[in-house]
Amino acid sequence: MSLNYVTLHSFKVKWAQTTATKFLVVLFLSGFLQPGLSVENLFADQVHFKQGGTFRGQYSDQAGLGVIESPLGLIVSIDKPDIDKVIQTSTSQDEYLRRLRLAPPTVEAQWELGEWCREQGMTAKRLFHMQEILNLDPDHEKAHLVLGHIKEKGAWIDRDKKMLDQGYVKHRGKYITEEEYELIKEADIADAQERAWYPKIRLWVNWLNGTNQNRFLEGQQQLSKINDPSAVRPLSKYLGRHKNIDFRISYVEILGKISDRVAGEYLAHQAVLDDEVRVRHYAIEKILQGRQQEAMPFVINYLRNDSNYIIRKAAVALSKIGGPEVVPFLIDVLVTNHQYLVQVPIPGISTGSP
Repeated sequence: MSLNYVTLHSFKVKWAQTTATKFLVVLFLSGFLQPGLSVENLFADQVHFKQGGTFRGQYSDQAGLGVIESPLGLIVSIDKPDIDKVIQTSTSQDEYLRRLRLAPPTVEAQWELGEWCREQGMTAKRLFHMQEILNLDPDHEKAHLVLGHIKEKGAWIDRDKKMLDQGYVKHRGKYITEEEYELIKEADIADAQERAWYPKIRLWVNWLNGTNQNRFLEGQQQLSKINDPSAVRPLSKYLGRHKNIDFRISYVEILGKISDRVAGEYLAHQAVLDDEVRVRHYAIEKILQGRQQEAMPFVINYLRNDSNYIIRKAAVALSKIGGPEVVPFLIDVLVTNHQYLVQVPIPGISTGSP
């Protein structure tokens, strides 16, 4: 076999003149071994050149030359003074490429390689070899099943395509309607918007807690400008539960400016659960500014709470925000039985020190 020389980044690269190896050189120079798979991430040893660039493969010293052989058989010889450093690494991709080079184009060999890929967690490569099997044997049942095909009327069809034709979308491994998918997308967007508020509100509340007057005023200003429903839960976490009563009053003030159902819900929570009567009354005041229908179901739900203390606070809130329609709920509260655990002395048994 004759040897040819070409220049790659000013270095001499040597390969055997065969059709297969020439093809590998083209793949290497283009940066791809198969569509979407970069050579840069595949080979084990990393050889860094002084003039820039990296070659990857199995490295060895041979008669003053640095020789690198890729798992696919490409051999590169480089003068050692041109090499900056060699980093020894190891990847499962090397073994895959070695097996790929040795695997003949038969159903049995492709299936065996596909199973090896499955064991290594190489899902995309396994599917590639299943398709190779179908190119050799279009009726191979196991390969069809791995690819998600189903058999109808004697013919194999793509299940995803069939479900798509029926109006379904595959999402996280399940088929759902397009309407459900749109709702999920909207929910994902809403979750992302809500997550974005947490660090901002935490920072601004920390400024309120600090001693820097400029930051204190900036925090107040930023919080007062919030009118996004996505910020309600972060506000509840950092302001609604704060030990400072004034902070909780500010929280109620912000909720009152957010024109969304979720703000009405959290006003209801504050109107019942807050320990400070001033905060509860202020939340009720905000509810009375047109938020009754949003808040009332949540206040009524608190009438079923196990705590008699919360039930009483919920009854007070409901009596202020509701009309005649809430009277039956309040009557039910008056006749509800509650159980309490109490300790009673038993005759003849001492319960304390003599």
